[in-house]
Amino acid sequence: EGLNSPPERQVCFCLHTMESIADVSRQVIKGVFLIDITQAQRIVADGRADKNDFMLLVGYCGWGRGQMQSELDRGDTWSMAAADQRALLGELREAQLAVRARQELSGASLRAMDVGDGITEWRKLYLALGRDFHKRLAQAGMTEDDGHTDDMLHRWIERCLIPRPSDAPLTTAAAARVASLQSLKAGSILRASASDWLLGKPAETEDFSPRQFRPAQYLHKGVLLLLSDFEDGEPAALALLNGPAVGKLPES
Repeated sequence: EGLNSPPERQVCFCLHTMESIADVSRQVIKGVFLIDITQAQRIVADGRADKNDFMLLVGYCGWGRGQMQSELDRGDTWSMAAADQRALLGELREAQLAVRARQELSGASLRAMDVGDGITEWRKLYLALGRDFHKRLAQAGMTEDDGHTDDMLHRWIERCLIPRPSDAPLTTAAAARVASLQSLKAGSILRASASDWLLGKPAETEDFSPRQFRPAQYLHKGVLLLLSDFEDGEPAALALLNGPAVGKLPES
């Protein structure tokens, strides 16, 4: 979930390093505290801290029972290391302040390259683990798959982490495409976007909530045949003419 998700689905974690408000916070590790976002807002409003004293993290990763231990046991997924205040919040907070300053000066919408993708910070932390990790990183090199993965990360950042105005009007071309859908007849051929389906869905809206929509990466550059006339508000049946088999019609 990102900043563009509905408020009721956003999960926030607010971190800080201030001993002066440790009594209303929970210590995560020495010198790093977790505080409720509403409590942090009250403290800022009272003048006891500045908004830049806090780091707000939105979203989380979850693991099922025993899943994390299983990944640790494999030995090729995670590298365990001791953490300290500077490693966790120092450089990340400085990067956060720099992004905020750039946005306030320009007033323009941010892009993934502006907010960063975290890869540089990951490399620094990984290399800080010791000489063996320098060797591992050098041996890994940069493959074509890595470049593709990084590009997907940038797309996800721009879609999910950078706030967008909710009332932004459709472009003329997009409005024309939407209007043309109202008259589609059986036998129409549809070509899926070459970019919007890379993340499994074309938008971060309630229509594509995980509760009612399964990610559909197979629609990336998909070619589909409409099997029945399109009616607004009604389900549509389509056949995927390329890509993997994802379902079959019932036998008649």
